[in-house]
Amino acid sequence: MQSSIQINWIKAPDLDPDSFNERAEDIRRSLGLAVLNRRLGEMARADNPPFLGAGAGYQSLFDSLDAGVLSVSFTPGQWKRALETVEQEARRLTQYGVTAPELQREITEYRTSLQNAVATAATRSTPALAGALLNAVNSDTVFTAPQQSLDQFERIVADLTPEQVDAAVRPVFEGQGPLVLFTSPVPVEGGEAAVTAALEASRQVPVAAPADQAALEWPYADFGAAAAPSSRTEVSDLGAVLVRFPNGTLLNIKKTDFRDDQILIRAKTGIGSLGLPTDRFSPLSLADTVLNAGGLGKLTVDEADRVLAGHVINTSVSQGEDGYVFSGSTRPEDLALELQVLTAFLTDPGLRPAPLQRAQAAYPQTLEQLTATPGGAFAVKGGAILAGGDKRAATPTVEEFQSVEIEPLREQIKAALASGPVEITVVGDVDVDAVIAAVGSTFGALPARGADAAGRFGRTALPRATATPVRLTHTGQAEQALGVVAWPTTDQIGDRTTSRQLSLLSAVLQLRLNEDIREKQGLAYSPNAGSSTSDVFPGYGYMVVAAETAPESLPKLFTAVDAIAADLRDNPIGEDELNRARRPALERLRRSMADNGYWLTQLSEAQSDPASLDQTRNNIAVLEAVTAADLQRLAQHYLKPDTAWRAEVVSDKLAQ
Repeated sequence: MQSSIQINWIKAPDLDPDSFNERAEDIRRSLGLAVLNRRLGEMARADNPPFLGAGAGYQSLFDSLDAGVLSVSFTPGQWKRALETVEQEARRLTQYGVTAPELQREITEYRTSLQNAVATAATRSTPALAGALLNAVNSDTVFTAPQQSLDQFERIVADLTPEQVDAAVRPVFEGQGPLVLFTSPVPVEGGEAAVTAALEASRQVPVAAPADQAALEWPYADFGAAAAPSSRTEVSDLGAVLVRFPNGTLLNIKKTDFRDDQILIRAKTGIGSLGLPTDRFSPLSLADTVLNAGGLGKLTVDEADRVLAGHVINTSVSQGEDGYVFSGSTRPEDLALELQVLTAFLTDPGLRPAPLQRAQAAYPQTLEQLTATPGGAFAVKGGAILAGGDKRAATPTVEEFQSVEIEPLREQIKAALASGPVEITVVGDVDVDAVIAAVGSTFGALPARGADAAGRFGRTALPRATATPVRLTHTGQAEQALGVVAWPTTDQIGDRTTSRQLSLLSAVLQLRLNEDIREKQGLAYSPNAGSSTSDVFPGYGYMVVAAETAPESLPKLFTAVDAIAADLRDNPIGEDELNRARRPALERLRRSMADNGYWLTQLSEAQSDPASLDQTRNNIAVLEAVTAADLQRLAQHYLKPDTAWRAEVVSDKLAQ
C-alpha cells in the first residue's frame, strides 16, 4: 500500500458546452497548475526531499462534480512534513500567483508540444487517431485537428498575463473542502484528529513569495574539434549509411518517412552488467537510479529542463546486459542539441545523491507492493532462479538497496562509462549529412575511448528440473496462486533462426493454453506462454508458461501443461494451427517494419556485428519458412519432461 495523502476541493460540475471560451479557461488553469507541479517536482528532486512525489490537478467526474486535487506520496511515517509542504506550496501559488518567467516557460512547453503534433499530423498512427476521436466523444468535446488546436492556443496566450492565470487557478483550491483522503500501511499516531490538526496548523503558517530563478545557459556545446568521417559505406538494400570516425565512434543512419519530425537515437558503449559479479549484489546494478535523475555535472535535472525549454529533447540512460545505452528522441531542428545532451550524459553525468535517497526511501513500499501478488512475487524472486542463480538478475533486498552509498557508486559508474567504443544509431526524418556533422561535433569529437573494460561474466542455464514444484510465497490473499513451468532452450547469438522458430512454438503453445486451460478446464483466465532467447549469454534461453489459478488447482494446471507439451512433441500440428500462430506474427513484423523503433533496434549493431544485417534481411523469410515439422522437432528437443522446471507461488497465509 502506497503512503499518500489526497486533498480535494469539491464544486458543482461545469456543464457548459465545449467552446473557445471554455478551452481558454482550461488552458489558463492548466498553465497555472503546470507551474505548481513544476515547483513540487523540483522539491521532490532536491536533497532531503519532503516527499517522494506530489502533484495538483483538476478533474470533472461524470458530469456530477468538479474537483481540485492536491496529492502527495511519502515515506511511511513521514506524513506531517509532506502534508505541510504541499499545502503551503499550493497556498503560495494562490496567494502570490505565478511569475512571468514561469508562465512563459509553461507556454513555451505547451506550444512546443502542439507544434510537434502539427508537424507529425500527417503520419499519425491509426490507433492514435482513433483514440483521439474516441476521447472527444467520451468527453463530449469537439474534435480538432492539431493545427486548429495550435491556432486556438496562440489566440489564447497572445496577451495572456500572470494575473489571468492566477484568477483561473485559484478556484481549483476552493469549494467544499479541504477533504482529506489519507492512505498508509502503518497506523498514524493520533489518527484522524492528528491529521486534521496538522492541516489546520499548516494553513495558519504564513508563506513567502517564491524566489526568483537565476538565468542559465547551455554549457555543453563544445566537445572539441569536430571530426570528419574516416569511412562511409552505403547499405542500399536496407537504406542504411554506416559511418566510422577517427576516434572509433561508429554511426549507423537510416532515413525514413514513417513519422514526420521524428528522430530516434541510440548510443551504446561499455559492457553493462556483463562486468558485474554473478555471486553477490553489486551497487553498480543500481546505476540507472542516478544516471537519469542525477542530471548533468553542470546542471541539475530541473536546471537542464529550464535551459532546454522549447526544444524537443528526450533522453534516457540505462545499464543493459552488455552495455550502457543512451537513448533519445527529437525532431530535425533539435538534432544537434539532442546529441549534445546525450554526449554530456556520457562525459559528465551528475550522479547526485538525491535520486538514490528517494529510491531508497520508496523501495520498501515498492517491494512490499510487488510481493503482495503472485505475479509480482515471482518477478521479485524468480528472476535469479531462471538465470541459474545469477545475482545480476536478482531483485535486491531492502538491506542491499539501502546499503548503497553515493560516493562509491558514483566512482563505479564513472569508471564503467570511461572506456569502450561508442556505436550510435539514428533513424527517422533525418538529413544524413546533418546527422554526420552533428555526431562529428559531439561523440566523434571525443578522445579515443579504447577497448571495452575487461571482466565479462557469463550465465548458466535454468535450474535443474525437480520432482515437485519449487514453492515461493507472496503476501496477498490465500486463494491466489501462480503456477510456472520453464524449459531451457538456447540463445540467438549469431543466428536468430531458432529463436524465431521458438517464438512461433510459444505462439502455438499459447493457443493450446487458451483452448485447454482457459476454455475447456477453466483453470486460469489468462495463461501465458513466452520464449526468451539471449543475445548476450551463449546457450541461454527458456520457454515459459505461467498462469494464475486457485492453489488447489495447481496440480491440475501442471498436468495440463505437461499434456500439451507431450502432444506437441508427439504429434505435428495442423496447417490451420500453424497459420493461426504464424499469420499474426508476420502481420506484427510487417507493421513494425514501418516503424522507426524497429529499425533503431535492427541497425544498432550494424558495424560491431555485421552479421546482424543478414539476420534483419531474412526476418520475414524465416517465419514464412517454418513448418509443422520444425515446431515438432523443437518441441521434441526442448519441451522435455525431464528438463521442465516448475514453481508454484502461494500465499504465505496458506503456507503457514
